[in-house]
Amino acid sequence: MKVTVKQNILAQVLAHANRIVEKRLATPVLGCVLFETIDNEHIKVTSTNLDMTVVDVTPCSADSKGSYCLPANLLYDITKKLNLNSEILLEKADDTNTIVVNSNKASFSLHYIESGEFPPIAKQDNLLSFELKASILKNALNIVKVSMSQDNARIQLNGVYMHYENEDGFHKIRVVATDLFRIACVSIPVSNEAKDMPPVIVSRRAVGELLHLLDDVDEADFVIVTIQNGQIMFETSLKNGVQSTYSTRLISGAFPEYKMALNVNNDKVMIVETASIVDALDRVSTVISDTSNSVKLSMAGSYLTLSGVSREFGSATENLEIDFKSDEQLDICFNSRYLLELLKQVNTDKVSISFNSSSSPTVIKPVIEKEDENKSGVDESTFVIMPVELIHN
Repeated sequence: MKVTVKQNILAQVLAHANRIVEKRLATPVLGCVLFETIDNEHIKVTSTNLDMTVVDVTPCSADSKGSYCLPANLLYDITKKLNLNSEILLEKADDTNTIVVNSNKASFSLHYIESGEFPPIAKQDNLLSFELKASILKNALNIVKVSMSQDNARIQLNGVYMHYENEDGFHKIRVVATDLFRIACVSIPVSNEAKDMPPVIVSRRAVGELLHLLDDVDEADFVIVTIQNGQIMFETSLKNGVQSTYSTRLISGAFPEYKMALNVNNDKVMIVETASIVDALDRVSTVISDTSNSVKLSMAGSYLTLSGVSREFGSATENLEIDFKSDEQLDICFNSRYLLELLKQVNTDKVSISFNSSSSPTVIKPVIEKEDENKSGVDESTFVIMPVELIHN
């Protein structure tokens, strides 16, 4: 059995596998990728850690059918060091348990494991399938991922919540993440095929792996999303002709009710240039070093004052011109990092930040004007952030 494949294609496929396979192995075969020839022009490369699986159908030249398992990390390290775009020949040596890897003048003999020892990949009937544009899905995940919880004790918050919504007759999928200090929510358009989609929670690690995969997809291409019993699967074409399928086990449990926080009655509204407040907040935050990481916003009339104080380093203030729809002055404090991360997800020239009081949730929305281009492809985005205890300085 001989298989010839391009170095850049094999390196890309093994990069997917290298992120999936476990480094601490319960059994050696879980550190391997499974190679299976499909026909004379395609080979299937499968990797799994039993929670996540990647299957890449890869262009190649093969002389016969066969299968074997090779160590993923080792083969990836070898492939990266071979000449870019060179041809790699994988040949199963007769009467030995080795695969010979040849490229130009380099040659490696690697021990393989029989394919029968590779864990079986469950095949289930599709419960639901629909398409999403790859660029829109990627942008939506990048927007909300900043609000995913890092607390492993709250597993339902350790990921992204996705569910179907029919808003004014338009089919949409809501993509939401929260760490209980802030919420990030976007809506993306979808076809009628998604109307029976059950709510799902995709884990934080799975979101990261999916974003890596989407980096290799043309923006104009689509992703087929399939939801099975306890699993979600994403199938797409990569830029080099590889057909890639990524599946992951879903997080079980109930996601917190978040809609009430999005619909609070905040009557104090500030409109400000997005780049100006992001840059000013970044500068003021430079001196902040305490555990609360708090920055104070003071709004009155047409001016916003950002201020930060550190017992160790000193203080910083900066003033901005704003449009503030309130007759009263308002002082409110936020975790500067949390606020800055949310504001960086706003892709319009201006942003609306609405308040009720110094202790109630604050809502952040892009200001969409007629001349604005929908850069992310998402229909709408909304962010909520909780204030921290007001500092007096």
